[in-house]
Amino acid sequence: MPNYSYEFSKPSTNERRLELYDNKLIGHIDSDIKYSSSGKSIRIMSVFIDEEYRGKKLCRPFMIEFIKKIQDDNPDMISLDNVGGIPSAKCYLHAFKDSGYTAYDTYYRQTILNNERCSIEDGCTDMYFFKGGKRRRRHRTRKSLRIQYPMKSRRHNRSYFS
Repeated sequence: MPNYSYEFSKPSTNERRLELYDNKLIGHIDSDIKYSSSGKSIRIMSVFIDEEYRGKKLCRPFMIEFIKKIQDDNPDMISLDNVGGIPSAKCYLHAFKDSGYTAYDTYYRQTILNNERCSIEDGCTDMYFFKGGKRRRRHRTRKSLRIQYPMKSRRHNRSYFS
């Protein structure tokens, strides 16, 4: 089994890069830090693994290593634009889950479950991850459901809100 090595660098104050080596450069992840009123987010710009090394289950440990390295930046959110299709989406979902992140409203959760196809033209390639389950979808309460769907009273055969 080959021994892969990683090299993490900060080309500028807002850029992060992780490189994967097997005596030569075989992959890299480039990212950019964005600041907004909602906090700090990291946008993964590209994930690349050389064609010769694809299919060797390198994506998941490579992505997990990247997530470990950027923890010093303490991001509120990590996002990426997946153009690699369902296999790479599965890799990202599992890597982020293993690192304690939760996917938020990604089209890919539904796509993977239904084995559907997704393309850049559809605009469904964005993936968002939050640490520890932040920003989950709010659970609906019975009261909010009643406002949307008024129930009929069995006893008087009329709506509760009439």
